[in-house]
This record gives sequence, C-alpha cells and structure tokens, in this order.
Amino acid sequence: MTTASLGEDFLEGGWAFCQSAAGQYADVDALEHQNALEWLPTKVPSTVAKALHALQRYDLDTPPSLQASDFWYFRQVSGLGAYVLRFDGLATVAEVYLDGRLIATSESMYVPVRVSVQLTGTHRLHLVFRSLSAYVHTLKPRRARWRVAMVADQSLRAVRTTLLGHIPSWCPPVHTVGPWQPITLLPLGTVDDVRMRATVDGCDGEVWLTLRCSMDMAGSVVSCGNSSATLLPTEVMGQYRAHLQLKDVSRWWPHGMGEQVLYEVALQARGTTQLLGRVGFRTVEVDRGSDTKGFALRVNGVAFFARGAVFTPVDLLHPGSTEGLAERLQLLVDMGANLIRVAGAFCYESQNLYTLCDALGLLVWQDLMLANFDYPLEDPAFLRQLEVEVEALLARVASSPSLVVLCGGSEIHQQAAMLGLPAARRQLPFFEHDLRALVARVAPGLAVVSNSPSGGDLPFSVREGVSHYFGVGAYERPLDDARRASPRFVTECLAFSNIPEPITLDSLGVAAVNHPKWKQGVPRDRNASWDFEDTRDHYLARVFGLDPAQLRRTDVAHYLAASRALVAYIIATTLTEWRRPASPTKGAVVFTAGDLRPGAGWGLIDANGEPKSAYYGFRQAAQPVALLLTDEGCDGVDIHLVNDSPHSRRYRLEVCALQNGSVVVARGESPLTVQGHGGHTVSATQILGAFMDLSYAYRFGTSGHDTVVVRAHMLDNDPASSNSDALQACYFPHGPYAPMSHVGVRAQAVLQNGTWWLELETDRVARFVHIDDRRFRADDNYFHLIPGAPRCVRLLPRIASSEECPQGVVTALNATDSVQYQGVN
Repeated sequence: MTTASLGEDFLEGGWAFCQSAAGQYADVDALEHQNALEWLPTKVPSTVAKALHALQRYDLDTPPSLQASDFWYFRQVSGLGAYVLRFDGLATVAEVYLDGRLIATSESMYVPVRVSVQLTGTHRLHLVFRSLSAYVHTLKPRRARWRVAMVADQSLRAVRTTLLGHIPSWCPPVHTVGPWQPITLLPLGTVDDVRMRATVDGCDGEVWLTLRCSMDMAGSVVSCGNSSATLLPTEVMGQYRAHLQLKDVSRWWPHGMGEQVLYEVALQARGTTQLLGRVGFRTVEVDRGSDTKGFALRVNGVAFFARGAVFTPVDLLHPGSTEGLAERLQLLVDMGANLIRVAGAFCYESQNLYTLCDALGLLVWQDLMLANFDYPLEDPAFLRQLEVEVEALLARVASSPSLVVLCGGSEIHQQAAMLGLPAARRQLPFFEHDLRALVARVAPGLAVVSNSPSGGDLPFSVREGVSHYFGVGAYERPLDDARRASPRFVTECLAFSNIPEPITLDSLGVAAVNHPKWKQGVPRDRNASWDFEDTRDHYLARVFGLDPAQLRRTDVAHYLAASRALVAYIIATTLTEWRRPASPTKGAVVFTAGDLRPGAGWGLIDANGEPKSAYYGFRQAAQPVALLLTDEGCDGVDIHLVNDSPHSRRYRLEVCALQNGSVVVARGESPLTVQGHGGHTVSATQILGAFMDLSYAYRFGTSGHDTVVVRAHMLDNDPASSNSDALQACYFPHGPYAPMSHVGVRAQAVLQNGTWWLELETDRVARFVHIDDRRFRADDNYFHLIPGAPRCVRLLPRIASSEECPQGVVTALNATDSVQYQGVN
C-alpha cells in the first residue's frame, strides 16, 4: 500500500517565547510596542519548563513557579488560501492571535482548539498563556463540600489542568505551561478528525468511521481487511461516514493471551491512498462474580488476572511527550504487565501511547483527569466543558483495542467518605449516570467505572468492587493480610520507597540514605508524620529480621542491598497470593510505573529509565506463564502453574527439599498439564508422595531443610528448550533472609548470535542474586540461584550501538563472596 501524506503541516520549529508579568500586556498590540522583552528559541510541542531547562535556565532541584507570569509564543506561518489551525493541547488558559487579532481562546489544557483561517502569504501567530494564579482568583465556584489535603491550592478544582506540580509530597513543583501538544496547519482538502470504532460479534467485525474534509469526499472508498465501503455525507457540513462489515476477523488479545492482530483502515481518494489508522477486534466486559461484588475484566469472553502499574509521565518537564515512551512501555511488557492505568492525578497521554499499547497488547485503564476534589459539577459551564473533554478524548482513542476501561477519576468518592460525609452529601450524579450515558453514545462497549476506588458500603472497601489496597505497604499490615483482605480488583497498591540500582545512585551526587538531600526523593503523604522509607524499614525489620537504624549507621551497602531485595520479595509474594487460581483478586496495579524525580521514589523504574528491584520482583510473578508458590500453613506449600497463553502446556513438575542450601533431603516429581487461559494448583506434598513439614508449621524438632525448590520442565518436544528454560520458584520455611556465608557463585559472559548472556552456577542456594554491570543491564535480577540448575541471564547493552563487552559483578544477599566477570569478543 502506498500511503500519501495527510497534508498536515506540523508547526514544530521556528518558535520563540518570552515571559511577562501577569496581565502586563492585554493583547499583541501592547506586547509588540515593547522592546525590552527577551525572546528565547524553542520548539512545539513542549512546555515552558522544558524550554527553559534546554537553555539551562531551569533548576529541577529548585524549580521556579511558572503560575504567576504570562508566557508569550511567536511564530510566522505562511500559506495561500483556506486553512484550519489545530491546537491539540494548550496549557492552560490561552489566547491565540493571528496578525494581532484574537481568533481563539482556551480554558482547558485537554480540549483541542480548531479555528479556520484565510492565509494570503506570511502571517504573525502569537499565543499567550495567562497566569494561572491570576486566573483562579476570577473564579467563584460554590464552596467545596470537602478540602483536599494533598493539593495546596484548592482553587484548582475549578480549572481543567493537570495536578502535576501541585502535589508537593509527590513531585517537584514543575508546572505544565505552554503548547504541550502539537500545533498543526491543515490546508484545504486535508482529511482530519478521523474517528473510528470497531466491534466484533462471533467471527464477524464491523467498523464505523467518520472524518472531516473541506473538499467533497462523497464517493471515495474506505477499506479494511476484506471489506470496503463508500463515504457518505452526514448532516454536518464537511463530515463523512462509512460503515464496513468484515467476515472472519481475527481477535485482538492482551499481551500473553494471544496475538495483537490489527487491521489497517485506508482511504482511496483522488488517486491516492491514505492510511487513516488501525483497529482491532475484541470484546470487553466486567464480570461481577456470582456474589455480584467482584470485579474482573473479560476480553473476548476470557477472564484473566490483570496486572501492571499506574503510568506516570516519562518526562515531568513535558507531560504527554512521546520521547522515551516506546522504551518505557516495552519495559512494562517485558516485566509481564498486561495493563496500565492512566490515573486522574496526572494527565492524558498522547495518541502514541495508545498506538504502542495496541501493538504491545497492553490494556489501558483510562481515568478522567479528575482526582480527590469536590469539582463544581453543578456548574453547567464546567460540566459542559468536562463533557467536551471526554468526547475529545474518546474521539481520538476509542478505536484503540487497548482501551478497555474509562473511569471517572481517582479517589473522589474515597475523599468524601473518608472525611465523614454521609452518602447523601457525597452523591455525584455525573459519575454514576452522565458519564455512562456519554460513553454509551460515543464509545459503546467500553467498560465504565464511576471512580477508583468504588464499590461496597464505603467506596474504599477492598472486599467489593475496585479498591486501592495499601494494607501491605503504607498501613504496615503483615504480608498475609494480602490474602485475608480478599480485594477484588486493586487499581493502586504496593507503594514503597524503591531504592534505585547502583548505577543510578552514582549519578545522584549525594550519599545514599544519610545525606539530607536523599529525603527529597522519598515520597510521603502531605502532612504525614512518616514517609515511605519508614514503611520499607518497618518491613525490613518484620520480614527480614534486620535492624534498619543499625544497618544505616554501620553497613549502608548491606542496608541498600537488603532493602532492594525486600521490596522485590514483598511485591513478588503479594502478586503470587493474588494471582493463584483460587484467589478472588482479579487485578493488581502497582503505584507507580516510574519515578517523577531522581531518588528512592514509588516507581518500578527510576527517573533515568533504569528498572529497580520492585520491577524485577513484579517480573517474577507476572510472566504470562508462571510458576508460583504459597505458604498454606499446616497444609504445607501449594504449587500454582498459571498459563495466560491460549495453548495447553505439559510439564514435569519436580519438588526438592534442600538442607544447608545444597543437600537434597527429599525429592519427587509428577507430570502436569495446564490448560490454555487457565491455571492449576497442586500440593507440593502430593508431588513428594509422602508427608514432610515443608512449611515448618508443625515444628516437630529442628527442621531438616531450609529451602524448597520447585521446577517445571517442559515435556513438549521443543528443540529450543533446555534445562535453563525450566520454570523455577523457591520457598524458604525459615524466612527469605539468611545470614551471609560463602555460597560459591560462578559467572561467565558468553556471546551467542550477537546477544550477550551471563551463565551462572552456584554450590549453595544464592538468595536474591544481583547483577551489577554499568555497560549492560541484566534482563532479570533478584532471583534465587540453585545448585545443579545453571541459569542464563540475557545482558542488554545500555547503548545499542556500543561495541563494549559486559563487565560487572555478581553478588547475592546471603553471600560473603562475589564474582566479577568480563566478556571477550
């Protein structure tokens, strides 16, 4: 297929901007009479903060406020004839001038602005972003029923802007100001505002499409797969529609559950072919369970365990930026995620995110950008602005098969209930009725959730509906609370102060833990007397039996290593509890995907893009096909094999009990088949064939073993499989932490078919193995290495074009010895 340009002229370069006092210049005429203003070069899309940072005029450690000033942007535009100027996002209160004439205004960073213009040569285009601080003083919404502790400026509830930069305990005060989304000049005849929706029933699919064009498009042909249809005019001037029916379509599946089949939708008009976009055919529904209190997502009729992270902007200076987006999403897929949540306290992401998620099989839970506040939804103007925002969002993303949930926002119901408001006073009809009606009209078939969390007698009840669960974590409950709480679907959980890898700590420029600046990167709830490092230290004492205060004073290196291993263990253990086949929990979304500032933040991935130990802990329990172990007390240890893939898998299951981490004291094996899109649970005792106190619950004398190893060997005749491909999991009856001793780890870097691998062996069980390589990143980390079971870990070059060889060190949390390796071409 030859693809012609859509005719868009992206106005990226040639821009300059300047700063002025709030309201100093009422319009362009007043501005242009001043010669003292300093105009600085920039590009679009971007933000003021991003532009200043590029010019080394913006310090992230002490970011200046950008809310008290006006910012002016200028660029020349050229053309002859009729055009449309399209602004996809102006943050936040903005005016647009062409040759000094006001042609458009905006009061929402989320609603695109379109304006028709007639160009006769070269023209002057000015944008001004007015002071948000000055603007909010002009607003007089009704008095709020509740205040929000995490946001200092309560007036932001009446402004359609991001809360990023306004939550001091979460991230630096980096304010989003400027043209944060593309600006485009569309000439006469450009196809624009393409909206598509795909549905499937059995084997057949349908595609509904509308588009705009200022030229006559009637009779042009739209094609998709084995179907084509003629464009027909609608009752709206310049708008056309088409309806396609396809036979025998292939379904689109989430990552790990099947293929991500996408169909191109193309337009043949005026002798050219234009690619309008891609669609996927899938169904989505919410399963409330037999008691109607549950919440599970079903895609194509199949229920599954949804897991992932709350997605955070890759670049805080420019939220919604596409730079680094593909790499971030690929990391999450490699981690085993099949869902991300774009939460209401952040901002809407670019179209690129949905396009990438479509290709990767990452489902998107999309919140509206509403969080915690008592928004003035009784104000007709505000309500209409919000409805236009939702319609604009769905217009560009409803065709993405990755989008499965539209949620009314974050912690609004919870905030009202936690502050003691009775149910009658916290009713918000928009979320329960208006939003559902809007989605039914614009994007039918999309799952709608009123708010996150919601369900139950109180909206934050974890045993019903959608919950934010921090029992394990902020509330310092024991690890077994994850099972006892019985959450149904967790859209926020497992927030810890996650320590970055050594390569990132070296770049911070301060001593880890004991430097005052370290605490700037540790998240906390505003006005709380504790932070999330305190939470992590609580579990370091409770789970690992260590004294964190003593370690910080006497052995910072071991404190850091133990803290990293601890978080990996807690996340893997909790996800294992929730993912086992008998669990009522059908989803878990960790808070958060990435850090918003350097340091030990909530992110699974740090501010430099480096995965942290939490990432690897998640990875161990989240792969599409996984072997999981749980402590069942007096019933010993249960083995869970889960299989998201559509194909059945046959294994030889092997159970070993080891004494002193090396001597086999019991062993058994048995074949096991796991159905596609399913899971199977069996007792380890059943595999052994005789009683053994594997969990050391009965405590009859001294335990004869300290490690239970379970391995699942593929029985299918796969010539590519090897002993190192076996699934493996470990259980430690005396706890995951063991005193340090000599374990005898050996490592060798080997180059095979252009890929570097690290071959690892050990004499005794090595717990929480860590690979530290400044040139290459290990594909896996914080795993357990078993004697007699060599392991190969892929090494990924940090610089793709680099011809350097791997060079690093391998340690284990229970090992006094370490081993260095050096690859040789």
